[in-house]
Amino acid sequence: ILAKLDRPPSGPNWARFVHPDVNKTAKSILHFVKGVPPVTYRTGYTVIRDRIQFGIDLETAINSIRRSSAPKSRLPNEEFVKAFFEHDERRRYHGHRSIEFDKESFRISRDIVVPVAPLSVIHENGSFVPLFICGWSSLNLSLFQRRLLVTITEDAFLSLTDFQHSPAEFLFF
Repeated sequence: ILAKLDRPPSGPNWARFVHPDVNKTAKSILHFVKGVPPVTYRTGYTVIRDRIQFGIDLETAINSIRRSSAPKSRLPNEEFVKAFFEHDERRRYHGHRSIEFDKESFRISRDIVVPVAPLSVIHENGSFVPLFICGWSSLNLSLFQRRLLVTITEDAFLSLTDFQHSPAEFLFF
């Protein structure tokens, strides 16, 4: 339990636990510490990154999910990836060169940091465009939580010299 407290989840997931009310924040963090998520989108994120970087097709992506995901996570990951591919058909992320980057952190105490990193960064029209992508079953961030998410992302990642003028994109599927 203490290890989970010392290693918070990534920025978007961490922002879901923080509320203006301290008691509600404590309950959210306690629920996180005691719980085990029924679904993980790790495979979906990997497949989406492969789509952006290598241009894999939907059939390859779905086959990868069926081979690599935990049984309970397969259908949610398939839906997540299909939603991204549908969006990508219009937006065309996969046609751009992607770049390597380091994961950054937002410090919440001397010893505890929240990891903040986009799924991918593409180079488009002379700018770096960080893509922050979340696969959630529901998007129920309050205005406070949305502001917090953008603030920690700005502080930890978008304040870096290469990304200060970047038109970052946040995608929720």
